[in-house]
Amino acid sequence: MWREGSGWRQLVGSGIRGRGGTAFLYGSDDLRNWEYIGPLFIGDASAGDPAATDWEGTMWECVDLFRAGPGVLGETAGPRGDGGAAPLGEGSAGPDVLVFSAWDDGDTRHPLYWTGRYSGDSYTPWQLRRLDYGGRYFYAPQSFADDAGRRVMFGWLQEGRTDEAMVEAGWSGVMSLPRVATLDAEGELAFAPAPEIERLRRDHVQIGPRMVGGSEVLAGVAGNQLDLELDLEVEPGSVFRLGILGSAPGSGGRAAEETVIEIRRHDVGDPVLRLDRFRSSLDPSVDTEEKSGPVVMSGGRLHLRVLVDRSAVEIFANGKALTARVYPTLGGTSVRLSAEGAVRLLQLDAWRMEGIFGGPRPLFP
Repeated sequence: MWREGSGWRQLVGSGIRGRGGTAFLYGSDDLRNWEYIGPLFIGDASAGDPAATDWEGTMWECVDLFRAGPGVLGETAGPRGDGGAAPLGEGSAGPDVLVFSAWDDGDTRHPLYWTGRYSGDSYTPWQLRRLDYGGRYFYAPQSFADDAGRRVMFGWLQEGRTDEAMVEAGWSGVMSLPRVATLDAEGELAFAPAPEIERLRRDHVQIGPRMVGGSEVLAGVAGNQLDLELDLEVEPGSVFRLGILGSAPGSGGRAAEETVIEIRRHDVGDPVLRLDRFRSSLDPSVDTEEKSGPVVMSGGRLHLRVLVDRSAVEIFANGKALTARVYPTLGGTSVRLSAEGAVRLLQLDAWRMEGIFGGPRPLFP
């Protein structure tokens, strides 16, 4: 819902049978009486592969529309000053971003967003993008503009364990940490954790600069509530791996459980951010599917931020986000670096993170 002129507009996510997801637009003068205007924009469920990570789905949940970058939502003046919709990258106005979460037949798929232009109670799409490479683990995100003009977003980190495990635990699902969305040089959304969470940092450890060798468990850096920041230079054909939540080494010197964040820079094509959860848990019932997506690394440089909060892992690689859940059973806390090829660690900063709440939190009033 947003203010537009002297009135208000509201979007409700839905779908149109046989066509695809949509966002229904409503208008009001007083926030009490609403008039249905029509579909803002209708997706195409027949386009693309239903198994793909950018499939639009048959219904859209939790739609969110906002102006990214300069300008105000509903303001459409282009570089010619004629009120026309300027292509992405032209003019002073940033794109209008339409975020939605793709749903199909009870299956929550993934969050996506269109860049485009909102004008005259309709939306002209330009490009479809993935919002978070973790798929349903950052679902139904919602955002707001704070007093400083920042676009702050939260998402729902769904579970990757069985219904029985959730009932036994007594709780299900968590919200993400707040992240700030900005517009990058390519006209895409870039994300970073809100700076306010740095107040929870304790026990700073700094390492580097140096080359990353074959494999090394870091001394003085361990825990299941961590904030890790790394600046790297990765040469073409090289691979960097950061292992977290590692247990004591088992046979062959490998940790029995470990979650691995990998950056692979190919000789040709975009580098890839990959989350390997194959050995994240000895529990065979939890989800351990791999998650991945492309990143841009100018000159092979990468800024990697990893926030670990027990079962929640939020990763930011040059502005691209990958969020997921992991369920280690052995209580592992080690952090390990490894590399293949030429990888230079410019600097690693690590902190233990305090909890937000100072005391017990009753589940019922």
